[in-house]
Order: sequence, then C-alpha cells, then structure tokens
Amino acid sequence: MNIQKAISEGQDILKNKNIETSELDSEILMANVIQKDRRYVILNSNEELKEENLKRFKNFFEYGISSNHRTAACYYINNVQNLVNTPNSSYDPDKLMELYIRGYRIFYKHSDFDIKKLDIVPKNLLLKKLDNKSIVRYKDLY
Repeated sequence: MNIQKAISEGQDILKNKNIETSELDSEILMANVIQKDRRYVILNSNEELKEENLKRFKNFFEYGISSNHRTAACYYINNVQNLVNTPNSSYDPDKLMELYIRGYRIFYKHSDFDIKKLDIVPKNLLLKKLDNKSIVRYKDLY
C-alpha cells in the first residue's frame, strides 16, 4: 500500500470519529511512523510503505483514537494513552497544554522509542523551553 492510500484510510476513520482535522492528523501520524516530516509525506505520497511501517500506522487506528483533551503540546500522547494501557501513560493533557502555552515543546530523539514494541510514549517526557533552550523533565515541573 502506498502512503496516500494509508493516509486516506486513516483520514476516513478519523472523520467517522468527528475529528475536524482528520487529514492533517493522518498525515502527521504517517510522518511520525516513517520518521520523516509532513512535507516528505505529501511529496512522496505514491511511495510504497514498508510492511512494518504500515502495521505501525494501522495500529494507531486499530485501537481507536479519542479526540478528548487533545492538546497542541503533543496531540498524540493523549490519544495513545486512550488507546493502549502503557506504563508511561501518566501525562495530564491539561498540564501539557499549560506547558505549551508557557513556551515548552516536546523534545525527543528517535532512540527514545522502542519501535518493535510500538512504544511511542517515552518514560521520561522531556520538554524544551523555546526562549532559553533549556531541557526539563515533565515530572520535575509537576
């Protein structure tokens, strides 16, 4: 299956859940899965997906995605917490939104995630302050 076909399927699922940004969300999820930016996803939409990446992408939707308490800080952390029971799912979406407004952004390296386990929520969520580039742990702020 190519990137565009998978995105379309994801978009349809999100539309059926009344998520207004279904196309954007599906493209961002795909970018996350293939570890490229959204521009790459759009410009290479006919590229065939590796089986592993297709499985990871479909897993976002297989368990259902909730739009409750979605935050600009990290839209998928809340969704993932609602999807699967993970030991890392202790991030309050309201606190994430507050941190986003205060100028923090999620900071991570791809090595923070275990792709084989589909672990997409790191144990130690790190945040970078935009104005001074300092990096802090979520749990140190609350």
